[in-house]
Amino acid sequence: TLSGGWGCVKTNLLPETIETEEIYMNQKVKMQAVAFKDKRRGSSGNKEAADDPNYENITFTFKNQHQPKGSHSPPKKKDFEMSRELVVLKEVLWNVSILVQEYQGEQKTQWATVKQNITAAKQSLNTIKGSIQEGNPKRRQLATVQNIDEVKKTLQEILNMLKMSKPSPTP
Repeated sequence: TLSGGWGCVKTNLLPETIETEEIYMNQKVKMQAVAFKDKRRGSSGNKEAADDPNYENITFTFKNQHQPKGSHSPPKKKDFEMSRELVVLKEVLWNVSILVQEYQGEQKTQWATVKQNITAAKQSLNTIKGSIQEGNPKRRQLATVQNIDEVKKTLQEILNMLKMSKPSPTP
């Protein structure tokens, strides 16, 4: 396996053809194909392979891995500006994080208040329900009287009898 920066690859497939490709090699490149051909041919080195026209001749040229393509280094001022922007971004993210934590704390407090109010409302409803149920036996007693009009009629008859039985005053 190989790893490195830029590489120049020469591949000889036919004696008349030479192809060159640039490959950025930030990842490891496995060179198993050449090793496999060497094992298959039983070759002990490059001498036999140099005579074979189908043998792949691969060479690598490495440049500084940190330089961008075109060998122009980025301006230091640009790096400084980018670094400063990252610091500002970090501060903004920190402030947002703090605000989110504060908001979550307020939200937690408000939900606790809502839960307390719900519990108090349930208790009030239970108290009212109990009062209504206590009033039900009295209502049942009134319901046992067959007819309230009969009671009124009976009371009127008694009142009339009392008026008649009353001695009239003599002058």
